[in-house]
Formats: sequence, structure tokens, C-alpha cells
Amino acid sequence: MNSTDTEDALSIGKKREDRGIQLKHRFDPLNLDVKYPDTAILLLQCQENTILLNAAAALSKYATKSDENIRILFDLDIVKNIIPLINHEDLFTRRFAAKLLAEMMAIQSVKDFLLESDYYIPYFTKVLINERDLFMQEFSSLILVELSKEIYGIVRLLEQCPNMNFLYERIQSTDPDVKKNNIEIIYNLIQDPIGVQEIINAENFSFPLIYRLFQEPYPEIQNIALNVIGELLARNKDEYIQNLFRQTKGLDALLNFLDVRNLCRTILYIC
Repeated sequence: MNSTDTEDALSIGKKREDRGIQLKHRFDPLNLDVKYPDTAILLLQCQENTILLNAAAALSKYATKSDENIRILFDLDIVKNIIPLINHEDLFTRRFAAKLLAEMMAIQSVKDFLLESDYYIPYFTKVLINERDLFMQEFSSLILVELSKEIYGIVRLLEQCPNMNFLYERIQSTDPDVKKNNIEIIYNLIQDPIGVQEIINAENFSFPLIYRLFQEPYPEIQNIALNVIGELLARNKDEYIQNLFRQTKGLDALLNFLDVRNLCRTILYIC
């Protein structure tokens, strides 16, 4: 064997040795099945992204199983551990953290906890406004939907978010869930006399933006948009809102929408 062959053999041997060392110190992928949620919650404080992501994903899965699981997580103070992760540098960790908290809104205790503070509503509003990721927009807006379903939540939202322009920006989203959540926040707010004035007086208020939602292929979005128009007209008898509705050809938009719906029903009936 010449010197070149010897060097090649040593090089191959070195690579195999290095690979052996790497394999020896490599951990198998972490798969968490939450049986003891308090242990999984402790992992949310880990600095290693892989462990953190898996813990957040596992806890989200655990929460979807039942409201009782959500109560267990809440009693273990998980909300305080989850909130900071919504600003985590890793996108997927942010998503699972926001998803988990959105799922936890199913119980009243979580809503009450968030509404007691002056911090959380502005926090999630900023996430909705500033975050470019559609999943983050979806989950943060879903949290605001749930908070604004009751009168106290509406009052807190109006107190802490005086500018409602972001709602009109987000109903133009390319994502149907983001559209649906934000038009639902508008619907919730206009149930309140002050809320309806805030919605109308917003700089970006626009009937045509709401009319466009009639063209969505999702009946839930269409119905909420229709209800918003109905509530706005019913709660505002003043000439301004009525004239604005006429000037923006609101009646034509409603008639076109109803014609399309009736046509679809006819087609379904024939089929």
C-alpha cells in the first residue's frame, strides 16, 4: 500500500470514528405523551427548542381531549408559562403556544384570568397586528373572539384597544379563519352601544369591506357578515349610517347575496 492509499484509509477511518462519536451522543427524537402535565409544564422552561416545541405540542394535544384537562392545566398555572412563548424566536413554538391558549379559552376561568389584567388584551392585539404568520393571526384573533363574547370582555376590549382599524385590515386576510374571527369580533363589539360607535367611527370603517365577505365560499363567514350589516342598520337610525349604506349600494349587495344563496339552494334541491 503506497502513502496515498494509507492516507485515504486513515481518512476513512477517522470519518467513521467521528460518525460513531456523533451517534453515541445523539438523542432519539423526543416524543411526549402527557400523562403528568406538571412535568410537561416544567419542560416549557427548557432552553432547547426541540424539547420546548414538543412540550408545547403535547400539552396542546392534551388540552383538546377535554375541558377537564384544560382545568387541570389552568390550576397548574400554565397560562403564565405559555404567554412568554407566544413571542418565542421559533415560529412553531409560537404557533403551538398560541394554539394551546386559544383552546384553553373553552373554560371561563381562563377568560376571567386574562380579563383581570390590563396586559393581555393589548398583548394579543399587538400579536394580531404585528405577526405576519397566518396561524398566529388566527389563534390570537380567536382568543379575542372568546374574550369579547361577554359584556365585561367587550368593555375591557374597548378600554384597552381604542383603535379598531386592525379589524378591518384583518377581514381582508387571505386566510378564511382570520377573516371569520375578525368579523366575529366586530359582531361582538356592536352588541354594545359604545362598541357600535367605536366600530363605525374607526378610520377604516367600510361597508364594502363587509359586503365582500358575502362572496366568501364559507357560509359561517357570510352569515356573520350579514348579521353585522343587520345590527349596524338596526342600532343606528341616524341619517349618516343609513345614507352611507345607500351610497355604498348596500341594498344591491344584499340582494345579490340573497340571489346567490337562493340559486345555490335550488341547485342543491334539484341535485
